[in-house]
Amino acid sequence: MITEEHGQNEDKQSDTEITEEDNAIMPKIRFEIVNYEYSSYEEYLQHAVYMTSNGWEFQSQNSNHKEVSWTKSYK
Repeated sequence: MITEEHGQNEDKQSDTEITEEDNAIMPKIRFEIVNYEYSSYEEYLQHAVYMTSNGWEFQSQNSNHKEVSWTKSYK
């Protein structure tokens, strides 16, 4: 069974000071991260087809290969 661990939206900006002029020419990078836990490799493969066809990219997996993080960028 696929279980979603958590999801979040983030606006990523650098720690440097950004002026209004810079902000007008430098759009925010928005992305979403979700984690899913899979009970089998076959389940992961089936879900991976769905995720990649909907614009998600594989990001990482934990040490026991059960939990996978996916990211999606919004431009």
